Amino acid sequence: ASGACAAGWNHIGVRCYKYFGSEQQFTDAKKSCISEGAMLAKVHTQEVNDAVSEFVRDIGGTSEFWIGLTRTNDQNEWRWMDGASLIDDDGKWASNEPGSTENCAKIKVEADQNQKYFWFGYTCGHAYSYVCEKGN
Repeated sequence: ASGACAAGWNHIGVRCYKYFGSEQQFTDAKKSCISEGAMLAKVHTQEVNDAVSEFVRDIGGTSEFWIGLTRTNDQNEWRWMDGASLIDDDGKWASNEPGSTENCAKIKVEADQNQKYFWFGYTCGHAYSYVCEKGN
């Protein structure tokens, strides 16, 4: 059907998302998404952020997963995988996040979560599960 996502991909808004439970360092997660014709998820609105987080929670219960948000070492600016600057991060970072040496972002979900799905900065070399995103 037109507008449908490929098998294994979940339709949220106008995009398709897939959760990968195998834990990878940020760079490897990024490459894995590219190999799927996708990119690490851009959860730039509260609606998408929450919908993706809930979809991951439904599959994996408690987990932490990389999103497609990173900052380069030579500048303090956070950017999405498509190169877009992080514009509205109002209320999305957990308190005291991100740390000054943390250049990649993850979301933490808990099986019994009843609060907001916050972002946490983390060291990019750590391995987490991840979510990729692509068009139909």
